[in-house]
Amino acid sequence: MFGKKSSSVSQTAPHAKANSKLDMLFEKSVMPTCLVILFTIMPYGAIMAYIASYGINQGIENIGLYFSMYALSLFVVRLGVGRLSDRYGITAIIILGIVLMFCGLIVLGWASNLTIFLISAILFGLGFGVVFPLLQATGYVFSSDWILNR
Repeated sequence: MFGKKSSSVSQTAPHAKANSKLDMLFEKSVMPTCLVILFTIMPYGAIMAYIASYGINQGIENIGLYFSMYALSLFVVRLGVGRLSDRYGITAIIILGIVLMFCGLIVLGWASNLTIFLISAILFGLGFGVVFPLLQATGYVFSSDWILNR
């Protein structure tokens, strides 16, 4: 799924037009990548929407630190994610990021104090910081040439 560009995509003429308006709206070659993005965005949205309520329910007074640690870990990991993907391959690094996100969700389910909440924020932030930029780059790589040359 995240390998090299398929031969049909790379042989597309640079000035080829879409066959229909539907083709202009949906680029079929990036649909698998879009599905992975969808399933990584869903837990992100749930966490950002409900973490404050969940923290209050668990008795955490300063849940805002969760967002700070998440943002810091997101920033730090994005500094080196490109070099990691160049060295080990995009697929391996995306899988590592998804595992980190999953671990962050598991830890969040066990969170009963601020320290565990912050560990969850770090894990989820590292995972999301790895996965999302690489999936965006993958979507760009798999886009047809006529989309890129508009």
